[in-house]
Amino acid sequence: YQRRVRGRVQCLIIISDLLWGAKGHVSARAKSLCPTGRTNAEPLVLDTAEEVLHTLLDSPLFADNVEVEDRPLREIRQEKLLHCLMLYCMRGCFRVLGKYAQRDLIRALYPILNKLGSTNPLVSEAAFVTVQGLCSEFNHKNIGFFLKKNVDYVVNTACLDLRYLDLYPNTPRVLEVLIQHSSKDSIVPLQAVSRRYPGV
Repeated sequence: YQRRVRGRVQCLIIISDLLWGAKGHVSARAKSLCPTGRTNAEPLVLDTAEEVLHTLLDSPLFADNVEVEDRPLREIRQEKLLHCLMLYCMRGCFRVLGKYAQRDLIRALYPILNKLGSTNPLVSEAAFVTVQGLCSEFNHKNIGFFLKKNVDYVVNTACLDLRYLDLYPNTPRVLEVLIQHSSKDSIVPLQAVSRRYPGV
């Protein structure tokens, strides 16, 4: 997975397809074979989905590095394609984890919002679809309500990153994404950020 781009793409496509199919299969088996609604396979599927999610989040391939203009166009396209597939795969993980995913959501939301603010339209669209999927999994009717429930965590992370803008140069665009998609009453924490960091 780590060595060749083609291998990474193939792995992600396979993993994504397996995750998308896992939840429905386990749920159907649970209803037909187990009165309690749980089978021996369910913990394995949940643990696998969580492990895949953590692997994706920790991967240097998902890091949002500063763009280097003199990189070959092919290399940039391959990187963006990987980002899109990783986001798609993350959505599959959350779909499998369902109600067990709250802890993982706190960890994953900020980097996903970072991708939502990407200047690459394919990556931004993939992140938008992922956030929409999260809204559905956590029973929120739209992105505004979903972000309102999690805005404190995102703002806290942004405040920490703003202290080291040379290491996290894309932090302002995460705040921009929050402003674009948040409801009016969830903008208040962002006002505190603007007072503390007037240059943002």
